[in-house]
Order: sequence, then C-alpha cells, then structure tokens
Amino acid sequence: MPYCPKCGVEVDIDMKNCPLCDFDIPDIGLDKSTPLKRKFPYAQNITMDKSIELKSKIYYVISIISLATILVLLYFKVFVVPGEIWIKYAYISVFYGWIYTFFFLGFINNFKINSFATCLTTILITTTFDFFDKHLSWSLNIALPIIVTAFIISIILALLFKRSKNKNKFIFIPSYIGSGLSLLCISIDFITNYNYTNTYKLSWSIIVFILLNSITAILLGLYYRLSIRLKEKLKRKLHI
Repeated sequence: MPYCPKCGVEVDIDMKNCPLCDFDIPDIGLDKSTPLKRKFPYAQNITMDKSIELKSKIYYVISIISLATILVLLYFKVFVVPGEIWIKYAYISVFYGWIYTFFFLGFINNFKINSFATCLTTILITTTFDFFDKHLSWSLNIALPIIVTAFIISIILALLFKRSKNKNKFIFIPSYIGSGLSLLCISIDFITNYNYTNTYKLSWSIIVFILLNSITAILLGLYYRLSIRLKEKLKRKLHI
C-alpha cells in the first residue's frame, strides 16, 4: 500500500491525490490493470460548511435586530416625532447596514462581485440620503466619484496581490493597503476641493501620501534586501 510522500498518510493504489493534504501522488509504475476497490473514503472538508452555518445564524440574529430597530424608528416617525429628519437617516442606515453585513460576512465568495455589490450599495445609500433631504446635492458630485475611485483602486490592488500571492502576504498586504489608501486620500482631497473651492489644489492628502508610501517603501525594501536566512529567522520570531 503506498503512502503520501508529503504527509505520510496511507492511500489507495489508484489515487492521484492525497485525501488529507491533496498532494499529487507520483506514479511509481505499479500494475493498475486490475481494478481495485477503494479502501478509504474521500476526504471531506466540513470547516466551510460549519463556517457558512455559523454565518447564517449570525446574519439571522442581525436581521431580526435590524427589522425590530426599523419598526421602532418607523413608530417614532409616525406617532412621536413625525417631523424629525434624523429618524429617516436612522432607519435608512440600519437597512443598508443590514445589506452591508451580508457582503462583509462573505456569503458571496468572489472579491470582484463582492466589491462591486458593496460599491453599488454605497452609491444607493448616498443617493437615498440625497433624495430624502432636498437640501443635499453631494451624492453625484462628491460621493459617486469617490466611491468609484475606491472600487477601481481595490480591484487593482486585488489583481496585484493575486500576482504576488506566493510571496509573504504579511509584507504585501499592508504595503498594498497603504498605497491604496494614499491614492484614495489624494482623490478625496481633489474631488472635495474642486467641488467646494473650484480649485485643483491638494492639501492634507500630500502628507498622508508621503507617510503611507514611505512605510510601504520601508516594508518592501526590508523584504527584498534581507537575506533568506534572516527572513526565515524573522518569520520564526514573529510566528508568521
């Protein structure tokens, strides 16, 4: 009976992958002309099923709490303080917060779709606030370009991280997040200044850009300049 060369578990002679670690079993030239009955069952990963079940329970509780909160707020709006605008903001925020929770819990196991859905929800909530308060007009001029910019930056960073997924994620994740936040701050500063002062000047975002990208440069510099031996030593010390 053969064994997995990676984890050492006993496997059937006709198996191509280890049922425990999914390692490719090399062909050692045994006679496979005689059909063999499978001895071991296929390995099943129940961790994902348990995770989905737990998330479903959490989301069910959050749904009940959100519904109860919206009903209470509607009661106040109709019978207690019908003219208060903050009640509209409150139950709108609770409703969209319930939608955000669905995405953040990871029921959609696709980063691009999840990001697009979150972006669309954010656009809807800002537009809804604008619709209920006639004195506001920032959803199209300010919120929309900022949200779209954040979505584009997140997709670009995800593609970059996918290309470097075999490298040290504890270096590349904070580096990419820092660079992405610096670009987002530049866009926020530019959009707000253009809409409120009709100028193209940048102010506070330059400082944030320099600081975040300096940290990114330090992290990447340490990663590429350190020796392999020192990298392994740091991994053992930091347990990463």
